[in-house]
Amino acid sequence: LEYEFMLGPDVLVAPVLSPGEQQVSVYLPAGTWIHLFTGETHGQDQSGTWIDVEAPLGTPAAFVKAGSTAAQQILSRFTESQLAPQ
Repeated sequence: LEYEFMLGPDVLVAPVLSPGEQQVSVYLPAGTWIHLFTGETHGQDQSGTWIDVEAPLGTPAAFVKAGSTAAQQILSRFTESQLAPQ
């Protein structure tokens, strides 16, 4: 929790800070979270959960809360610009 951060209540980022690392442990608050770059869903726990996520260079561990307005806007823009997988 020391290095991950939220952008508002619906966007979470957990950067890799060690050179050469390609995985990061992320605490996801309660709810369902969608990985911005892979489209995978995680969480669904009422009390939050820890997960390990691949985070190679160019694919950071960034999540949006499923069902939120932010998720709809961000995911649609990613799809439009083809930044995220279809």
